[in-house]
Amino acid sequence: MGTLRAFGAFAPLVFLTACSQTPLRLNPGLLQPFSYELERAEPFPAPFVSAYSNGKQTLVFVAAAHGVGPANPTFRTIAHAVETYQPKFVIVEGRPFTTVSDPRQLIQVKECEAKRFAGCEENTYALSKAAAGKIPFSYGEPTDPEVLRALQHSGNSESDVLLFYGARQIPQWKREGVKTEKEIKAKLETALPLFAKQLGTSVTLDYKAFTEHYQRRLGKPFRGVTIDNETVSPQISQSPTWLNLISNEVGVVREAFLIKQMETRLNEYQSVLVVYGSGHLVKQRKVLQKAFPVLQTEQPPG
Repeated sequence: MGTLRAFGAFAPLVFLTACSQTPLRLNPGLLQPFSYELERAEPFPAPFVSAYSNGKQTLVFVAAAHGVGPANPTFRTIAHAVETYQPKFVIVEGRPFTTVSDPRQLIQVKECEAKRFAGCEENTYALSKAAAGKIPFSYGEPTDPEVLRALQHSGNSESDVLLFYGARQIPQWKREGVKTEKEIKAKLETALPLFAKQLGTSVTLDYKAFTEHYQRRLGKPFRGVTIDNETVSPQISQSPTWLNLISNEVGVVREAFLIKQMETRLNEYQSVLVVYGSGHLVKQRKVLQKAFPVLQTEQPPG
């Protein structure tokens, strides 16, 4: 795996807990919309670690590069963050929050451990590290009905949300090896009813209705093989499409929920590791800079 090199002077941060300390407050009003300009201003390409401290509490943010399997350098970055900062709580991306250390969320972890994480993403690896170290953990996402209600409040229909959920999943399927239009169609035919159930809506889209709604919203025929991370990214600064705009709206809901989770766990545990895609850190920079006076950033090599 090689040696991990710290950028800048490094010393373990000391965490002090004061019974009378004022609870930490993170201000979601400081969130910034994602843009490629802000992404390019980040200190390193993902994956890397940003560690924030106020002397009493420390937030360690692994800015992940999404990918599958242990060859993904995010895996090394997570291992390094756990070993170096010894967090007392771990929050990961990908599923709605249920409860702290929900044992149901370890079922997939055990399956991935059995195959040495082949085909598994970084969030599962982070949960494995947490479980091995007896570190409390949780996912950091709002529930799908909460997302749906927020999007309806801003004028989106249930069909709009289903369309976005389907399109958003395609880049992940492609990372898992799906390559052809036929394979994407089969995935959507299975997934769309499940998304409707997750969202708690009686509205459903079959594949034909999905592609028709896509054309209405995007103004062009649906071709799943052309959809990538940029297609569904939350960027709204460079000629955004309808998918980018709704992705930004979903992002606002997700970031606000994650920030509240971070705030709660920092006040309870003082030292928290967050493993989320690097774009989330881009949007949260000002929030964290306001709350924490000290930033130490490092990046494993390669």
